[in-house]
Amino acid sequence: MSFTATILMKILKIILLILFTGCTANYETIANKTSLIAARQGLVPKIYQTKNFKIYTLQKISNPKAKVRIYFEGDGKAFITRNIASPNPTPTSYFLINLIAQDHSANVIYIARPCQFVQDPKCYGVGAEKNWTNGRFSKEVIDSINEVMMDFRAHNIELIGYSGGANIMKYAAISSQKHYGNVLNLRTIAGNLNNEKFSQIHHVKAEYEFYDDESLSQRLSKIPQIHFVGGSDEIIPEIIAQSYRDKLPVKNCVQIIKIPTASHSSGWEENWHELLKIKPSCHQNKAQKIEKTGLFTIKEVKYV
Repeated sequence: MSFTATILMKILKIILLILFTGCTANYETIANKTSLIAARQGLVPKIYQTKNFKIYTLQKISNPKAKVRIYFEGDGKAFITRNIASPNPTPTSYFLINLIAQDHSANVIYIARPCQFVQDPKCYGVGAEKNWTNGRFSKEVIDSINEVMMDFRAHNIELIGYSGGANIMKYAAISSQKHYGNVLNLRTIAGNLNNEKFSQIHHVKAEYEFYDDESLSQRLSKIPQIHFVGGSDEIIPEIIAQSYRDKLPVKNCVQIIKIPTASHSSGWEENWHELLKIKPSCHQNKAQKIEKTGLFTIKEVKYV
């Protein structure tokens, strides 16, 4: 190696060290603030060491006999640019945790994705970024989430997934329903319910998924569910929820509710308290419009 190349390599290492140190400090700050926001609602951090990953959660169990509402975080800061993976996928906003702060249920759980909020050896080094990019829905990731879900097997559960967390939520619902029969209903917020369709829309290669989509559809179709979509969401447009619904053999348990003014991450926080009042249920060939006064208007509710 030439003298110039050696110097350039040293400079690059210094730059990467500075960037990594800065990122670490930043994510520690985010984790601390996230915990602070959650603490106002009585949620406290708990980290699970699963077979494959450490998984960060926030938990409030006020009534051990009551149902548990579980929120699944989105993909977080998976990419810096369209083609450059982030060194750490911890969310850089407090979107979902701010929604949870409005949820006054007795039992509330927040489940982050692998490599978010935690120092985990599997999340560093060459190739680690696959865990939050093209491998974020892999068997190893899903198995880790399902290990965490075992902690709530004695409870009836309601599941809520945001963005890419909606896809994770699907797998968690399947496993919990199969083994424990305890899933009451599902909700998603701007949810990526059909990753193949998402990839087509954005002209990117579909991420690897271990689980068969057809068998998922069979098992999910009879669970009451609401999918909230933003009328201004250019990341997860309404057609993704529609394409998911179209694949289900039984469709009458699926409600797609469009909030015209909402985008992917705005227009939800001010509405969430009211949206939570809409209960997922199964209907037979009904179509209905619901008008709300105040902060928002739900223009369309589809029961199909």
